[in-house]
Amino acid sequence: MAWTAPRTYVAGAVLAAAHLNETRDNLNVLSTALLLPEHQASYWYKSNLGITPTNALVGADILWGMPITVPNSGTYVGISLDVSSAAGNVHFGIYDDDGGVPGALVVDAGEATVASPSMSSVIDEELAGPARYWIAALFDDAPTVSKLFEGTIQDRIGVTKTSVTYGALPDPFGAITGWQTSGPNLLIKRE
Repeated sequence: MAWTAPRTYVAGAVLAAAHLNETRDNLNVLSTALLLPEHQASYWYKSNLGITPTNALVGADILWGMPITVPNSGTYVGISLDVSSAAGNVHFGIYDDDGGVPGALVVDAGEATVASPSMSSVIDEELAGPARYWIAALFDDAPTVSKLFEGTIQDRIGVTKTSVTYGALPDPFGAITGWQTSGPNLLIKRE
């Protein structure tokens, strides 16, 4: 007869593993923030540093979440995206981090027309740092935009939630559909 661990030990191990993952995520945010220079006024900051963007299509009714580490507190005044082939509209926003995935909606930046060569949406939001946030975009069409790519699933750089009806962003983000190795090159601007 095979030995099995009592339920309390298994549940405890699952909780301990979840706690370790959350602690690891928090340490990653802190260490990343310590390595990043402070965000300066009037500059744009992209969601994933060190990844070279290229142009690619994004689909309609897919909510994208791209992580960004804000190393210091400050007011942010814009969300932007570079566009190579305009089509439709986009709804921008920023979400809090919830254990390594997007959580509660911090700001819904509203709708903007996807225009070439770049477009942005105005916000006026104080973000506390150091902390991880998620810049979000929901498209109603399939424009070609500046997109970040990594090669393998180990290089997950963003999340998606599919079948989201275009319009106001959901609060909270909700269950993700999957981790992505590519995603729109979303930027935020410091006041």
